[in-house]
Amino acid sequence: MHSKKIEKLLTKKGYKFYAPNTLDAESVVANYYQVMRSVSDAPDCLTNDKPPQIYVREWLHKSRHPPESEHRGFEIGICNHAPQGWIDFKFYSLGEKEAAKRFEEIESALLATWRTLFALKEQSSVHTEKR
Repeated sequence: MHSKKIEKLLTKKGYKFYAPNTLDAESVVANYYQVMRSVSDAPDCLTNDKPPQIYVREWLHKSRHPPESEHRGFEIGICNHAPQGWIDFKFYSLGEKEAAKRFEEIESALLATWRTLFALKEQSSVHTEKR
């Protein structure tokens, strides 16, 4: 069962919920994605020419050894094709409260990182041209 609190937070922000698929690890209980169309200054992915996509993955790890326990965790990341190659930056091992509380901060940090990759490529091109 996935977190209804996180689902409510993310769907309000325009994220789409996807149930785990056959490629997900057994402990994945939910996936959320949003293409960041409203962020006009974020460069498009170099492969599909679409705005970057942020994802949230929810994990539920169940201990198989006594005493049995469960641990719910979240990762929030961005996985796209940048000038330097394919990247998958993520914040991981977040608890439910931390993921909810820091979501906007983390989302902003991921988009800033994405923009920086393109800025670095531009700087690299300028340095190469001066030689």
